[in-house]
Amino acid sequence: LELGDVADSRVAGLPYGMLKRVEVATVLATDPEVLLLDEPSSGMGPEEAHALGDTLLELRKEFGLSIVMIEHHVPLVLREKAMCGFR
Repeated sequence: LELGDVADSRVAGLPYGMLKRVEVATVLATDPEVLLLDEPSSGMGPEEAHALGDTLLELRKEFGLSIVMIEHHVPLVLREKAMCGFR
């Protein structure tokens, strides 16, 4: 998740988007089969939300994860839906 540069940083001092990446990394450390996300892009701008979408798609492929997501950012949901083969 490209967190090497912040490995020795305090979580409280990280930017919001980076904090979300740390949260996802923490969950991935438990080797889950399903990733449950409740509005993961809340508080993010469009660019950060797009980057989060890229990350989620990569994680889904790399770890074989199922992702259940509650999200109100429609472009992120539609993008994920299209990339996962849903209609």
